Amino acid sequence: MNINAIEDASSILPSGSTEASAPLANMNTAAEPYDAVLADPPWQGQGGEKHYPTMPLSRIAGMGDAIRAHTKPDSWLFLWTTKSLIEEAKDVMKAWSYEVGDWITWGKLNRYGFGKKHIGILHASEILLVGTRGDVVSDYRAQPDWFVSPSGRHAEKPLEQYAIAERIAGPDARILELFARTRRPDPRYGFWGNELETCDVNFAPWGYPVPADKTFHRKNAAGGGVGDA
Repeated sequence: MNINAIEDASSILPSGSTEASAPLANMNTAAEPYDAVLADPPWQGQGGEKHYPTMPLSRIAGMGDAIRAHTKPDSWLFLWTTKSLIEEAKDVMKAWSYEVGDWITWGKLNRYGFGKKHIGILHASEILLVGTRGDVVSDYRAQPDWFVSPSGRHAEKPLEQYAIAERIAGPDARILELFARTRRPDPRYGFWGNELETCDVNFAPWGYPVPADKTFHRKNAAGGGVGDA
């Protein structure tokens, strides 16, 4: 699917919110670029509309400039997708300047989605695409391409995702989680998302505001750094 041909839509903020107009030259970026990105975009048409605002593919793909500004030239991307959107997710990965390397399948033990009715196979898995940019090499050589874990609330990902990212990117890697719903008390991580009270990066200059941007500005004005709450 050609992402550029998909109709654009509003950002992940509720209707009535406005985008920041600050020039890119004055943007607030992380004190140090991140080594990896872990992202679970709110894909449209995957049942999320009943739970949270979703984004069209063109908006998700358009985040590339913001992501490049907050990550190292040599970095990793861990991108969640569903089986039905795997090709579109690969296009998003390329739009963010990452090459698709491989993927890991999460088998859900307690939830089954709908597949194609005329075939009769229920979908009980999600896919974590693993991509690279530049010159990165994992020192870990024993990560399986599948794991099983119970599913929680809609779109909630298992804690194993963090262990996977840390194994592949390295135990000292700084990881930026995008579309995060909660924060982890781990100084290696930065967080950005529509449901957070505080974020560690600001994507508003690129047209992706979230409610926590005001907190971000106050934190930085007071001298707070990445990871400060």
